[in-house]
Amino acid sequence: MLKSPKRHKKLTPRCNIGSTFCIRNGFSRKTMVVSAAQSEKEFFITKKKETGERRIVMTGLGAVTPLGDDAHLFHTSLVEGLTGISDIQGFDYSEFPTRIAAEIKSLSSDGWISPKIANKADKYLIYALVAGKKALVDAGITEQVSGELDKSRCGVIIGSAMGGLRARKDGIDAVKISYKKMSHFSAPYSLTSVDFSVIAMDLEWLGPNYAISSACTTGNCCILTAANHIIKEIL
Repeated sequence: MLKSPKRHKKLTPRCNIGSTFCIRNGFSRKTMVVSAAQSEKEFFITKKKETGERRIVMTGLGAVTPLGDDAHLFHTSLVEGLTGISDIQGFDYSEFPTRIAAEIKSLSSDGWISPKIANKADKYLIYALVAGKKALVDAGITEQVSGELDKSRCGVIIGSAMGGLRARKDGIDAVKISYKKMSHFSAPYSLTSVDFSVIAMDLEWLGPNYAISSACTTGNCCILTAANHIIKEIL
C-alpha cells in the first residue's frame, strides 16, 4: 500500500502491532494512526451488564372459544384433537360456497356483564368482556382484592383485528334508510378499542389501557407488551 520505501521506513516504527492500527485513506492519500485502546472505545459497543433474570407469570386464564368457554376445557380439547368447526348455524349460508365455520354457538353472559351492555354490544365485545372477567376470577382477583389494588398500576391491553363487524354493518344498513335510524353505539362498538375501554372503566383501572391490532400476531403482541410493562415497573 505504501509505495515509497523512505515513507514506509518512516512509518514503520509508529505501527507497532498490538498497540496501534494503521488505517489508509485511499481518497486523500493520508495515513491515520489510531491506538488500539481508543479504537475499541470508539468502534465497539460495550456489552450491557446483566441485571439478572426477570420472570413474568400468568396467574389467570379466560377463554371463549368454539370448543367451550373454559380455558382449561379448551386446552384439554386441543390436546385431544377435537375441532370446533361445524355447519354454520348463525345465519343462512345457502347463498355462499362455504358452509362451515368455527362458531361460538352458545355463550351465557349472565353474571359477567350487565344486561344493558349485553343487549346492545357486538358479539366480539361480549366475548372479550366474558373472557377477561373469567381471567380475573381465575387469577383470584375478586371485588375485595380489586379494591385493595393500586389501580394506577393496573391496566388492560386487549387486541382485535377488526372490531365489531356486525355493529358496523347494522350502522351502515340503518343510515341508508335514515341517519335517525342509526344507533349512536354503531361507531364505538365497531372500534377495536372499545373492549379494553369497557373493562378498564368497569374495574376503574387507571394504568396502561389501550388496544393492539397486528393481524394474526395480536395475541402474542398483547402478552409481550403486558410483560414489558410489568418488567418496567419491577426494574
